[in-house]
Amino acid sequence: MAIAYQPLPNHVERQDGDEARNRQLWKMRQPTIFLAVLTLFNVALFAASLYVFQASSAVAPLPNSVAKAEELPMDFVEFSWHTPWSSNNDSEADQLWDNINTAHGHIAVDRDWATAHNVWTPTHRLSTCADSLQWAPSMEIPGRPDKAMYLLEAYHQLHCLRLIRRTLLDLYHGTPPQWPIAHNRHCFDALRQHIMCNADSTPLHGAGDHMAGDGQVHRCKSWAALRDYATANTACFHDGQPGWTLEDHFSKCDDGTDGL
Repeated sequence: MAIAYQPLPNHVERQDGDEARNRQLWKMRQPTIFLAVLTLFNVALFAASLYVFQASSAVAPLPNSVAKAEELPMDFVEFSWHTPWSSNNDSEADQLWDNINTAHGHIAVDRDWATAHNVWTPTHRLSTCADSLQWAPSMEIPGRPDKAMYLLEAYHQLHCLRLIRRTLLDLYHGTPPQWPIAHNRHCFDALRQHIMCNADSTPLHGAGDHMAGDGQVHRCKSWAALRDYATANTACFHDGQPGWTLEDHFSKCDDGTDGL
């Protein structure tokens, strides 16, 4: 008997046609899907690489041998070409500069703690950055044998700046300088080392008027935080007058201000 072939129902034909079209669409879409997945993978890889790069570019952990006060928060400060401190009226500017209390930067540190953090190796001699000094032994505070006195670097720089300014104005006005030339030479070089140590890379804008960076914002360590740190750890030291004994310099604490 001959086999009789029956036509397939219409719904079966439609199903086969749909499957064929779906397979064709899938083949067409495969490159697009592959590219999308590859793009997402590359984006994720870039993000991960950026995170690793930023982490590796961060400041290395501070060695125990680095003499460093607590980390300071950052402020955004606008720098100006002309300020009251640069006034052509020397009498007005003198008052501002004379009111700067650089002695406020003398702090008292526990001697045992400083000794424990005084780890010196010859490699430290290669560093020219002022922040890379270890907690070396420092002078004992009179009447406080458990405390050693240190001077915060920023206040030392202010001392040098005041000294150089005073010498410049003395010479300008034709009066004998109050400070010996050797001290001035030291201060010039101390400022050079400090500038190179910090290497501020802020790009200063200019308009050809010799006033680069006027009104430009800088990212700075908080001076208020440094002043508060010095106040909280004060050595109660203040500058004196000719004839004072060492103890006289520690006769009282300041009021927690530094004139800035």
